Amino acid sequence: MLLGFALQSSEAFAASWAPGVEASLPGDAQSNPNVTPNSVSCASAGNCGAVGYYLDSSNHQQGLLLSETAGTWATGVEASLPANAGSDPNVNLTSVSCASAGNCGAVGSYDDSSGHRHGLLLTETAGTWATGVEASLPANAGSNPAVGLSSVSCASAGNCSAVGDYSDSSGHHNGLLLSETAGTWATGIEASLPANAGSSLFAFLNSVSCVSAGNCSAVGDYDDSSNHHQGLLLSETAGTWATGVEATPPANAGSDPFVAPRSVSCAAAGNCGAVGTYFDSSTHQQGLLLSETAGTWATGVEASPPANAGSNPAPFPSSASCAAAGNCSAVGTYVDSSTHQQGLLLSETAGTWVTGVEATPPADAGSNPAVSLTSVSCAAAGNCSAVGNYFDSSTHEQGLLLSESAGTWATGVEASPPANAGSDPGVSLYAVSCASAGDCSAVGNYVDSSANEQGLLVSTLRRLRVSKRGSGRGSVTSSPAGINCGASCSHSFDSGKSVRLTAKPARGSGFAGWSGACSGKDGCRVKMTADRTVTARFVLLPDTKITKANIDKANNRAAFKFKARGKSKGFQCALVKGKKHKKPKPHFSRCHSPKTYPGLAPGRYTFLVRALNAGGPDATPAKKRFKL
Repeated sequence: MLLGFALQSSEAFAASWAPGVEASLPGDAQSNPNVTPNSVSCASAGNCGAVGYYLDSSNHQQGLLLSETAGTWATGVEASLPANAGSDPNVNLTSVSCASAGNCGAVGSYDDSSGHRHGLLLTETAGTWATGVEASLPANAGSNPAVGLSSVSCASAGNCSAVGDYSDSSGHHNGLLLSETAGTWATGIEASLPANAGSSLFAFLNSVSCVSAGNCSAVGDYDDSSNHHQGLLLSETAGTWATGVEATPPANAGSDPFVAPRSVSCAAAGNCGAVGTYFDSSTHQQGLLLSETAGTWATGVEASPPANAGSNPAPFPSSASCAAAGNCSAVGTYVDSSTHQQGLLLSETAGTWVTGVEATPPADAGSNPAVSLTSVSCAAAGNCSAVGNYFDSSTHEQGLLLSESAGTWATGVEASPPANAGSDPGVSLYAVSCASAGDCSAVGNYVDSSANEQGLLVSTLRRLRVSKRGSGRGSVTSSPAGINCGASCSHSFDSGKSVRLTAKPARGSGFAGWSGACSGKDGCRVKMTADRTVTARFVLLPDTKITKANIDKANNRAAFKFKARGKSKGFQCALVKGKKHKKPKPHFSRCHSPKTYPGLAPGRYTFLVRALNAGGPDATPAKKRFKL
């Protein structure tokens, strides 16, 4: 069902994004590493994995593994390959999925020593990537299986599913389904196609999504017996993949509809959304929106483009994300009435897809911005982030960051590349992942001032605000730097970053404690998974006075009366007996006025008393020296 109204783009909300960071590469990277991060997955705020490829110093393409922990990206790691890898393995890592922090699965491909293409399976456990495993293929695989793995989804650590394709011994392309259970990858199985599949098999699987171990959905395409290209929908239940189902396109589909589902996302078992394209009876490309409810896929819906779409808008939804059953978002492109390529934003609410919205690019966009949206991630229904690229008024390619809040998409933000970016930075963002609303990371690449292609890592920001209260004075600083309050009491940190705050009272003041995101008087450590506010309370320390001293030498007895100016919560007293050539340290204990010391031995003494309040003890105790 498609309703004829549109959500409106608005300035009401926009996530704050940090300036991009250059991906730090393994030591064998060449000066022009041609880095391309293809995929990112965040298990929690500031804890993500990303994969792709780079060129080493021998100009060989290697797999790149990147890890973010507590908001900090570590130096990339070269993917360790199976023993049969060739000297020039031509590695390409295409997809990563992280079930929990430091526990991820990644897939891709590599060439063996005979130049044959194989599937590559990688597993990260507790932050360490193991040596890659060659994907074990069905028995009908050819000697050069030309494996391509396109997508992986991990429902829990060590329990993942991956999809792609391979060539059999007859040279036919078949869909490939791979399953990992408790950390072990089983032999792949050939995707079972619908009954109308052609004899010269031709099937590709593009995307997979798992909601629990052994419960997944996958999408792709195949050729039927008339050599017409059809959409393929596959479901795994309790670890068993069923025979594929042909995707039913809308009624206006042509006789050869060339249906191509490209992305699937499942919010619950049997409740998924998928997007792609098909050709109508006029051979115009249309956007395809598919919904699965309780295990049954409905007839596809034609994506309705915005009102400014051209007569042949060629909508191209490329990525989908479903935060809840029947609540999905999709992104892609379409052509407007001026034949300019624009970004397409599509939303499904309670099972109904509404008319698409044109993505509003930043103010510096050119008249033909050639917007391309490549990826979307939704942490909650109506709260998503999307990424891609556009061309500015100088025809420079820039990264595009889009945020949706409560169902409204804000104007896009230009991704800020690192300081070493060239004047034409050629920024492209390929993937985004949001662990929670507003906690997102995106990956892509850019061109530096030496015309080298570098990896780009971008994260959302969270605002930390510090306020000071109380009668006293003091300062609060942060590690990492940013807060120096004092003068700077607010700073934005990368989402997921762990920030330590330190309070330092001024002379005559004491630190009384934290409130807000921290409590107590000990150190304050804030995890920036959301905007945070912390209050530091400083109080004036009490001023202690001895009001009367009664030294009774006849009875070797001393008594003292004392009071505090300002608020206090009691007193501490100490009596120190002088020693020759030594200055003893006072040992304070709780006391009250008057304080009496009977039965003292002859000698020289010092009586000290200090009042206490929430900020601590008087820094300059009152003293009275006497001799018996």
